[in-house]
Amino acid sequence: MPPDTLTRLRNRLETARSDAPDPTAQELELCLAELEVLWEELESRSDQVARERVRYTAFFEHAPFACALTDGSGVVREANRALCELLAVPATYLAGKPFAIFFADADRATFRSALARAAVDPQFGRSSWRSRLRRGDAHETDVEVTAANLPYLKGSVTALLLFLRPVD
Repeated sequence: MPPDTLTRLRNRLETARSDAPDPTAQELELCLAELEVLWEELESRSDQVARERVRYTAFFEHAPFACALTDGSGVVREANRALCELLAVPATYLAGKPFAIFFADADRATFRSALARAAVDPQFGRSSWRSRLRRGDAHETDVEVTAANLPYLKGSVTALLLFLRPVD
């Protein structure tokens, strides 16, 4: 409840109290004081969450390794700068794209298999394999892919955190 709402409630309570002081008004005043304390705690936690989100975003965006977060269908939800550089595509291009399109044709089945296993097996944990990626500039590059299951993301059957490292 925003502070202006709390102020309005307090004013209404003062008006009601002056008209007819009774135990109910005192009880309401205590409830209002409790609401004010809860509001302050909520604001404090909200600020903390905002700071943590900024820190996570900075860590993810500036990580020196290529990584992406996909949903249970393999659609890219987040991708960092290193992945955009590895794939030679702008960041705006990646979001919402099925990640399988970046694998060479022969390697797409491996990715889809890992995705399917992660969706049905909560013990999937982590899987690594070598693969060939098709970059946005039509070149291909060999990478080691590590996929980690993130089953705890609410509202999602599963999610995969992908780490990609170029290999020679």
